[in-house]
Amino acid sequence: MRISLWNNRANATRLIAAALLSATAIAATPAAAVSFDILHAFSGGRDGQSPFGGLLADSAGNLYGTTTDGGGNTGAGTLFRLGTDGTDFTVLHTFTTFYTDPRSYGGSNPRGGLIADSIGNLYGTTYQGGTQNGGTVFKLDTSGAHSVLHSFEQNEAGFSFSEGRYPFASLTADATGNLYGTTYAGGDRDYGTIFRLGADGDDFTVLHSFTGGAGGAFAYGNLLADGKGNFYGTTLGATQGNHQGTLFKLDADGNFTTLYSHGLGNGSYAGLIADAAGNLYGTTDQGGTHHNGTIFKFDTNGVYSVLHNFAGSGSGANPRGNLLLDAEGNLYGTTHDASPYDSFSNGTVFRLGVDGTYAVLHSGGTPFAGLIADAEGNLYGTTTGQLGDDWSSAGAIFKLSDVGFVLPSTPGEPGEPGNPGAVPEPATWAMMIAGFGLVGSVARRRRETLRSAC
Repeated sequence: MRISLWNNRANATRLIAAALLSATAIAATPAAAVSFDILHAFSGGRDGQSPFGGLLADSAGNLYGTTTDGGGNTGAGTLFRLGTDGTDFTVLHTFTTFYTDPRSYGGSNPRGGLIADSIGNLYGTTYQGGTQNGGTVFKLDTSGAHSVLHSFEQNEAGFSFSEGRYPFASLTADATGNLYGTTYAGGDRDYGTIFRLGADGDDFTVLHSFTGGAGGAFAYGNLLADGKGNFYGTTLGATQGNHQGTLFKLDADGNFTTLYSHGLGNGSYAGLIADAAGNLYGTTDQGGTHHNGTIFKFDTNGVYSVLHNFAGSGSGANPRGNLLLDAEGNLYGTTHDASPYDSFSNGTVFRLGVDGTYAVLHSGGTPFAGLIADAEGNLYGTTTGQLGDDWSSAGAIFKLSDVGFVLPSTPGEPGEPGNPGAVPEPATWAMMIAGFGLVGSVARRRRETLRSAC
């Protein structure tokens, strides 16, 4: 079975984000009533608890993800698979905690989502665990064998994690299979790093250490790659206790640039997405008119604009997952809360129309990650937990139907008009927004080409 694919070099010539969709689209009218279904409610036991990361989909319609807690006696999280109809939930791997068994270096408490290569091997990070409890980069192969590709460790003096520690986000890959990611802390000033690692675990390299201040600190989100070897991302803060994040670019030559600095009390947990023109979109967890967070756009001319200020009061606050873009330019996403920092307030799933109209599609469940969509326009996501009637307190996987998600027209070959970018840039695997059926159709046509590009 194929999961999402290493992209070929031809596709890697374009900036592709969570939704590189053609402007030619199938007309769709949002349904009056959104249908909501829980596909799996986590028990907090062996199946896991609190899925922080987003979902990954394969062409057969299976969903893959991680939980940061649960997994039986270890409490160190799980890696799971689930059918999109809610059947066949399977724990593929149970992580072991460093504190329970310091001799177990396999990593614990993953908080990011997964990516996959052309033959279905899965790759991800754990926030903790490894040889010195600084986190790991791991691989789960198609036979179910788990291996640690890298453990984040202290320097030779044993005083600091100069290569980084506590990777929070999903990985990103280039066309040759190298893995890229961020760490929340560690590095030269303990503000985090950007790193590169070979798919076999060799050639670990720190590409950048965050400096704090105008250079940003504490990267929670995943990196976005373009076809020229450049990476884009966000930071949550500027210094310890200073919630003043940034947008940044790391170019193919290793030059780091701060593209934009948010105001005080304003930073991002989420990574960035882009449209076909290269405009960047993201969210801030706080800030804005109501101090509940914003949706923003950073265009190709370097102009920053706020598209929406979250109002709280039940309409959403504190967005932390990546956005999702449909073929007409409508943005979909989640907020962790419905009202500011109220753990019992129920988060939301929302749509921001291309005309600026904001709508709450569903409320409940404190989601941390963003959404993915299938070829029918259904949305899928996770919630970390909620004590309300509709959700499991240990988290859940959910499906939303009839949301008005606008699908692309009949897909052509990658790069042709009408093609939704169904085999996405490696940077967007964790979102896989173009749809399971579309992924499969393009994958079957391009498999041999892609295989030779690995």
